[in-house]
Amino acid sequence: MKQLVLALALVLAPLAAFAQPVPFEKGDVLVVGSVKYDFFNETLQQLRLFNSNGDLKQLLEYNPGTPIVQDVNGNFYALQSGGTIEIEDSQRYAIIGHATINEPNGVTMTVDPSNPFASKLYVLGRSGLLYYINNRARIWVVQLPGIGTPVTTASIDLLADQCTIAYTDGSTGGIRLFNICNFRTFSVVAPDQRYQNVRALAEGGFVASRDGSLDFYDGTGRLILTGFYTTASPINAIAFDVDPAYIWIGAGEVIMKFRIRDQILVASSVAEPSTRFHPLSITVPGETRPTPRSLVAYGRNRGVRH
Repeated sequence: MKQLVLALALVLAPLAAFAQPVPFEKGDVLVVGSVKYDFFNETLQQLRLFNSNGDLKQLLEYNPGTPIVQDVNGNFYALQSGGTIEIEDSQRYAIIGHATINEPNGVTMTVDPSNPFASKLYVLGRSGLLYYINNRARIWVVQLPGIGTPVTTASIDLLADQCTIAYTDGSTGGIRLFNICNFRTFSVVAPDQRYQNVRALAEGGFVASRDGSLDFYDGTGRLILTGFYTTASPINAIAFDVDPAYIWIGAGEVIMKFRIRDQILVASSVAEPSTRFHPLSITVPGETRPTPRSLVAYGRNRGVRH
């Protein structure tokens, strides 16, 4: 019992030292990860704040929920256990509301990044049901076509047309597209690939991660850029920087910032010798997504056919 108390004290000490959250600065990165300490048997979930260089600024809290997403007004949404979404203000100082889904476990979620007048959330449950929540009220529920159930790992994002959900469960192959405005299913993009994550681009298209690589597609599903980024595969989380020329990825025990056009590593966190911290989701306040047009030139330079 004494060892357990000591272990918990050691785990919680860094958090207590940083009890007061610091204001976010331009380029800061919020990362939810699973953390395992050498002196403690259990694996915990922890939220960390890094600066634009990948330096740890603050340990914010344990069990914050994952993923954490941000809307255009700056509010944050954290997917908690029990099917609850916690809504927080733009500095995460106060909880300003809650929303729920009709099942005990959500897997992942995304938010409409462009609508300042409504908090539109799309939450995927373990059942494969997609819940649409508008201003904290459930509007409709639909089964996502082709997704394997029960869903254990998945990635979804709302594309720039504000109607198409891009998604993958990491096992059924390719990136699937479903139009939530007319409930229409599109052809699977790259069905022979196994993608782990998907992130929408501005003005159409998306980027998807497979092992240590990133593939960028335009709004027609055409591959416009591909590159190998890390041997620490698979990539567990992706988010764009405040500068759309850069992307953050979480893999292994670190987060890394790369220049998209040539896969040059420009910043990274440092793995800790007595701690195993594995990134699960990345949120960049003020994230700016690149357009397919801005990526086409990169693809030409790397020999991708158009």
